[in-house]
Amino acid sequence: MLIGTPEWHALIETGRGLDRSALQRIQLDTDDPINIQYTSGTTGFPKGATLSHHNILNNAFFVGELCHYTAADRICIPVPFYHCFGMVMGNLSATSHGACMIIPAPRYVHIVDEFPMTVTGKVRKVEMRERSVEILGLGD
Repeated sequence: MLIGTPEWHALIETGRGLDRSALQRIQLDTDDPINIQYTSGTTGFPKGATLSHHNILNNAFFVGELCHYTAADRICIPVPFYHCFGMVMGNLSATSHGACMIIPAPRYVHIVDEFPMTVTGKVRKVEMRERSVEILGLGD
């Protein structure tokens, strides 16, 4: 689903019709599970790891600290948010440090060389462009 598509607008409209007071009744603890990260099985078989609020926020903050992220950084996130880099190292690290997030969209493939990025998910720009084309199904 891409921002600005009919599917995106339908999702937003569905949310507008929900009872927001129900959200205020939800009780969460920092150690409650919030996210399942899927691994590719690099060190064994593919699997999912259930992470807590505390775990992913703490990890994201310290990744940002170790990378010295600031508001001057532009982090390209060419992977899905269920991927560790997509959610924790990209999205939440950027959010906790005020960095800009570049998230793929159809036009993204064409502007990847026009804007300097400080972090690209440890792939070369040409590989990132090819992967973005594959993810977005744009073809040649």
